[in-house]
Amino acid sequence: MSVMDAVSLIGGVIGAMHVPEKWFPGAVDRCLNSHNIMHVLVVLAVYSMHQVTTLDLAWMARGDCQL
Repeated sequence: MSVMDAVSLIGGVIGAMHVPEKWFPGAVDRCLNSHNIMHVLVVLAVYSMHQVTTLDLAWMARGDCQL
């Protein structure tokens, strides 16, 4: 499992379980609610995918790969 997959899975679980809202009802309505946490984790997953894609493109540009 890649970092991107793990971060996405964690974000999905937090979003589905509504974890902070269950533990602190009414206290995390505006910030640190499960929906906001899920969005932050999605951005981290996309950033991870961007980094790996950049490395792959640099590797392919060097000509080391056999397409």
